[in-house]
Amino acid sequence: MKVFLAGGSGAIGKRLVPMLVANGHQVVATTTSERKLPALRELGAEAVVLDVLDRNAVMATVMRSDPDVVIHQATALSAMGASLRNLDKVFARTNRLRTEGTDNLLEGIRLALSGHHWKLVEHTEFHRRSSLYAPSAVVMRGYFFASA
Repeated sequence: MKVFLAGGSGAIGKRLVPMLVANGHQVVATTTSERKLPALRELGAEAVVLDVLDRNAVMATVMRSDPDVVIHQATALSAMGASLRNLDKVFARTNRLRTEGTDNLLEGIRLALSGHHWKLVEHTEFHRRSSLYAPSAVVMRGYFFASA
């Protein structure tokens, strides 16, 4: 299967990529940093720079990737570092990634699935209630899974 992993260079993504590759999946993994591209390639992924808050870029990248599975693990938690000060400020971008970013990915998925006979089953408000530490979403062959 071809897997599109948003947030491939994050804490979960960089562990998920080698597991997916080891199980025979082709992985397209995203990062917001050009300097993280080589590390994703070394893990066996096709590495792509993408800001999931950029709706048009998300649409184009998901469509170009033509994935069977989409996994959303994009966060901005690396900006937090070891400090727990100003959590609201630090989590603001992650919260946007979990809401606007998820909406952008879902829209890209809808476009990618439009040429297939798949059905997208979604829970539209899951990302507004989900834990900041939980994965946002997985769409697999048209079925939508969310951690609520």
